[in-house]
Amino acid sequence: MKESSAPREGRTRRMALWFGLFGAPAMWSLQLMSGFAVSAHGCFPYSLPLTSPTIGVRAIVTLISVVAAAGAIAAGLIAHGSWQRTREFTSGPERAMLDVRQQRVRFMAESGMLMSALFLFVIVLSFVSIAMVSPCTYGA
Repeated sequence: MKESSAPREGRTRRMALWFGLFGAPAMWSLQLMSGFAVSAHGCFPYSLPLTSPTIGVRAIVTLISVVAAAGAIAAGLIAHGSWQRTREFTSGPERAMLDVRQQRVRFMAESGMLMSALFLFVIVLSFVSIAMVSPCTYGA
């Protein structure tokens, strides 16, 4: 008996919608938490804080930021792809025929594009602040 691929395709599209919506905020959260952990360990490995990091903190935090930005861009592109699939039904008499599911998909895709752009901007600003200020200056 051959299984239909329709349920798998629907599940894949749902996962794409959820990743498009929450992928960029998750990337920013990972950037924030892992960047803080790396900076904290590099600048305060023992009982006293250091004036310069013991490991390549800037290089590691830069790599983390690049990965986070790439994840946010991927989430935005996936949300845009989901939005493109519903775009042809948004004008004319077909718009009235949209069912609730299609409206929900379109709303989630549009929200995902907006969230991805917003959090990509936040990721870039977080990286700029790390690049401008030494990670080991604790109120000095």
